[in-house]
Amino acid sequence: AGEEQEEEEDDEEEEEEGEGQEQRERGNEEENEEKYDPFDPTGSMGSSSDLTPIREDSEGELKIVSDAEMSEEEEEEDDDEEEEEEEEKMVTVNGKADTTTASSARMRMMGESKPESTISKVADSSDTSGHFTALRTGAVISTTGLPTGPGKETMESILIALDTERPKKLRFHPKQLYISAKQGEMQKVLLMLVDGIDPNFRAELQNRRTPLHAAAEMGHVEICHMLVQAGANLDTCDDDQRTPLMEAAENNQLETVKYLLKAGALGDHKDVEGSTCLHLAAKKGHYDVVVHLLCTGLIDVNCQDDGGWTSMIWATEYKHIDIVKLLLSKGADINIRDNEENICLHWAAFSGCVDIAEIFLNARCDLFAVNMHGDSPLHIASRENHYECVVLFLSRGADVNIKNKEGETPLECSSLNSQVWVALQVNKKLKQAAASKAIQAEKLISRDIARGYEHVPIPCVNGVDEEPCPNDYKYVSQNCVTSPMNIDRNITHLQYCFCEDDCSSSNCMCGQLSIRCWYDRNGRLLPEFNMVEPPLIFECNHACGCWRTCKNRVVQNGVRVRLQIYRTNKMGWGVRSLQDIPKGNFICEYVGELITDAEADVREEDSYLFDLDNKEGEVYCIDARYYGNISRFVNHLCEPNLIPVRVFMSHQDLRFPRIAFFSSRDIKTGEELGFDYGDRFWDIKSKSFTCQCGSEKCKHSAAAIAQRQTTVAQQEAQQNRLPDTSSATTANTS
Repeated sequence: AGEEQEEEEDDEEEEEEGEGQEQRERGNEEENEEKYDPFDPTGSMGSSSDLTPIREDSEGELKIVSDAEMSEEEEEEDDDEEEEEEEEKMVTVNGKADTTTASSARMRMMGESKPESTISKVADSSDTSGHFTALRTGAVISTTGLPTGPGKETMESILIALDTERPKKLRFHPKQLYISAKQGEMQKVLLMLVDGIDPNFRAELQNRRTPLHAAAEMGHVEICHMLVQAGANLDTCDDDQRTPLMEAAENNQLETVKYLLKAGALGDHKDVEGSTCLHLAAKKGHYDVVVHLLCTGLIDVNCQDDGGWTSMIWATEYKHIDIVKLLLSKGADINIRDNEENICLHWAAFSGCVDIAEIFLNARCDLFAVNMHGDSPLHIASRENHYECVVLFLSRGADVNIKNKEGETPLECSSLNSQVWVALQVNKKLKQAAASKAIQAEKLISRDIARGYEHVPIPCVNGVDEEPCPNDYKYVSQNCVTSPMNIDRNITHLQYCFCEDDCSSSNCMCGQLSIRCWYDRNGRLLPEFNMVEPPLIFECNHACGCWRTCKNRVVQNGVRVRLQIYRTNKMGWGVRSLQDIPKGNFICEYVGELITDAEADVREEDSYLFDLDNKEGEVYCIDARYYGNISRFVNHLCEPNLIPVRVFMSHQDLRFPRIAFFSSRDIKTGEELGFDYGDRFWDIKSKSFTCQCGSEKCKHSAAAIAQRQTTVAQQEAQQNRLPDTSSATTANTS
């Protein structure tokens, strides 16, 4: 009986232990089921099929990692982590325990990804805002720098979740980072970066593009932000030399373009075909992207690709009228030639867009330009059967008889009996009938008188006579000397600034020399600038600590407006504008040979002298007779639209200011440019010739001079008719 009782007690104890074990197992299962996983899109542990771990085998193929293999790897990692924890306990920094501050969840996440990983130090709180995550490379991922919006909020919530809970131990192949970046899977991208996948991984089957290329192409700004913070190269190139910025620009991802430029991406990089991001955006017609790219000032609006095509040519070929107008307003040169010597009007004729062709003609585009094949725009429009363009060109005076190098006229290029053929036939007959009344059109006699020494080409045209392009001088873009002038160019004698902004504040030392900085953010003179008695302007110089792109550097940037030399009816050669110019805009500098006043007195030709008006010491002049730039062709106007301003840049020797012309009022396209030569000039020169400006207020024309002489003679006659009061008084006294 005693033995049976003991056996019953043993059975009861075993049953109680079994029930306790079952309860503990059920409790663990419930705990695992209730635990929240921040990377599970269902909000609970659920299924992790969207985060299936994969890796590459020895043959380079991807395969799914089984649960058994994962368990073995986790056990190995746990053993390695225990060894690391023992080692970390022994590590001291300067005799003290390592007290790197970071949340325990983040430290576990970083420390348990790989056995060889180390805990990176977290950036100072002043460098980030809100939640952030530190990678093993030392990089910090946060929402700092992102524009406010839903994307930033989503990224912030992901960072909070990652900071709260420990992620699953998963393995990814680097190719999956590219795919997730392109699909906008922010959670996966962040998890893979935490796992240590290289953000600069190149997808071999995707033209060796990086995840940043993929994210930029699709406009995922937040993923671009994470990749950049993780160390992605902003200017990395694929096999076509395309950068992420170029992918964003070509695909109209404006916010991504703004972010990448702000992050420091190169705006003027060229791909394998020589295209910039401006070329790609203009070609696709992405107006807002083009606006932003031009506003940065980082890209030359006239930059040419390997075919010689500018952004204007691409916009013209694809008929983006709004972009054509925008580029034209930003100073695009419509007469630049591509590798086959086509200008923009050739491409307008090829595309058949009559609206763009009319815009170019109104902007003084050369209607008679021919390419390397001898084709004019009329040839191309006729060959492509673009009737409206043909009619427009004919109405503007296009030559229907001009022949290309194949000996073909536009009529012979057109299809027989087509609308274009009929229009050309009618025009030909009308011109034959009115040949005696035909008006000679302007001919382009020089593509660029500056020979590339200016930022924009300066063409020369003649529609008056047979006079060739002037060549009796040497074109120079800066003042030169033929004898020692002893200009003080000692850099230690310069006053300079240390501005960290754009030199717009009153603390700028260069601005203080000028009383204040007289330029606005567009490089134009401020409205309060004294146009009657202009003050001296001291621009920032090479000794300054400011950026080369600061606001106080205008004249030293050279000619930026589109100008043209043309033959006038009465005043020889003149200069006119090929674009609308607002008031206060810099036009050009009066450039020539620096000489003394004594040297000027012995020179026979003195029509190109500009007195520097030195207040003290010896007087100096600029003579543009033998050495000069476009300014030597600027005529006198009694109602001038230019004013000369004395400016100092590379030196501050007050004896040698540089003479800069600024617009004194708004100037229209095609309007002649001129400044007042001054009464001193006309007192001497009026004996040889008179002013031909044609203004109603002209002071130096033959009629005005005759009127003044008549007035003076009348005043002298009135004085002679007055009685001699002195003799009468003497007679009365006697």
